[in-house]
Amino acid sequence: MTGVDRSPSAGRAAWLALLLAFAAATRFHGLTANAMWADELFSWRLTTLDVSQILQIVAGDVHPPLYFLMLKPVTSLFGDSLTVLRGFSAIPSVLSCGLLFLFLDRRAGRPVAVAAALILIASPASIHYAQQIRGYALCELLAVAVVAALFRYVERPGAGRLAQFFLCCITLDYLHFIGPFVLAGLFALALWLFVTGRIARRELVAVVGTMGLATACLVPWLWVLLTRSHVVGSQMHVFDGLSGVIEAVKVFVKLLGGFVAVGPALLLWAAGLARQSGARPALRLCGRASATKVNLLMTGHVMALIPFGLFALMGIVGGPFIRLHPAIVASPWLAVLLATCLLRLPPRPQFFLGAMFGAALGYSALTIPYRLDQVPVAAVLDVAARERVRTIVAYGEELALTQRFLGRSDIRIADLRAIPAGLCGGRVAVEIMPRDSAYDAASHSVTYGLTAPGGQQRRFALPSTLRLIGERRFPLHNMWKPGVVEQYRLLLFDTPACVFGRGQAARQPVGDRS
Repeated sequence: MTGVDRSPSAGRAAWLALLLAFAAATRFHGLTANAMWADELFSWRLTTLDVSQILQIVAGDVHPPLYFLMLKPVTSLFGDSLTVLRGFSAIPSVLSCGLLFLFLDRRAGRPVAVAAALILIASPASIHYAQQIRGYALCELLAVAVVAALFRYVERPGAGRLAQFFLCCITLDYLHFIGPFVLAGLFALALWLFVTGRIARRELVAVVGTMGLATACLVPWLWVLLTRSHVVGSQMHVFDGLSGVIEAVKVFVKLLGGFVAVGPALLLWAAGLARQSGARPALRLCGRASATKVNLLMTGHVMALIPFGLFALMGIVGGPFIRLHPAIVASPWLAVLLATCLLRLPPRPQFFLGAMFGAALGYSALTIPYRLDQVPVAAVLDVAARERVRTIVAYGEELALTQRFLGRSDIRIADLRAIPAGLCGGRVAVEIMPRDSAYDAASHSVTYGLTAPGGQQRRFALPSTLRLIGERRFPLHNMWKPGVVEQYRLLLFDTPACVFGRGQAARQPVGDRS
């Protein structure tokens, strides 16, 4: 039979290949351009340990262990180069874009599928987390997979498809503690499907029971976390009151596509809702569709806003160990939401708003730095070596871990909180982080933790025999302030004699400053 194939699958493979290539280009471009930062170094360090040590260390942190247990065999097979480590996040992010396209193509049509995939591909938030040695990109993939698995079961119930849905749920739970928040959104989505007649009571019970079982499987790890974590209950990651609201707004703006694109995105959202509800009653926002024709506007609202909203709410009321960046799981469904709103508009405003949003999103993706307060460690070590620095005094272990990762031993890294004896002669450098630390020439001391909650600032006196001879500056980009470049400083001191180790006064902090 000749002629053009007009079946729904016509051109699907070609579109999928094109979108995957575009996604890979945006996520692998500049993948190794920046040195690792503290959280990435933590992930790499765990790959050098055995499984029992990984479980023991992660039990003292706040994250489930699955990502780290998956990363270790990858590094054992392919090495621990920066390309391999970050590629383990970039590949799932690319697959997220492809899976979102496949999920939407049959259920909502080719235009919505392509538009949503393109928005996700160009999302600065998605690109940012695709280039980090953390589990967020895998969470993004599972946030798409778990919804796709739910609809596969709803469309054709069966034990095999229910098992796939369970596997997605429990994997998401053990990847990151954002998992239960996504399941809360799925619960609301399943109820909406039941109320609108898309699934029967029997399927609803099966879906809710499966999510409950997956959540119950997380209880053993939650018990370990609550009994062994040193982070739970601390003030390190707590947002409260107005600061929590501000952080929630910042992250929501970030997920919408960056500061430049947020205006057109909100216009799209408002115009799409007005178009949907203007000619019909507001309750028709949910729409009426068959089980295979999903109303993506409602699905996007539920899966984008409920997990993010619940997670942000815990930060607002001051819950422990709350960080808002794992709300990346909302990013694919915000893309669906915006694509659906765009395609509901008449042709002329659709073209105008679509062009404006596309240009703003592209500009955001290409220009907003993807590293927040990223210390250029490799450059710092190179400059220190040229300046004949023998020791760099740092607050924390980021420099030391990076030096170990790079395999360099030409410069000694000393912790300012416990300066060891034996640092004699040569030059010493002291790191000064922007906003978080400062050097006071009058008292010859360094204060760290300027941005920490009250009572957590620490002031360290430097030995009087250290003589300041200059400094070197390195540019740092702040993701929340596009275009603003801050300075990481390396203070250079001469040490004409053995100045450290002359008693406890040189090694201990001289007091706190709140």
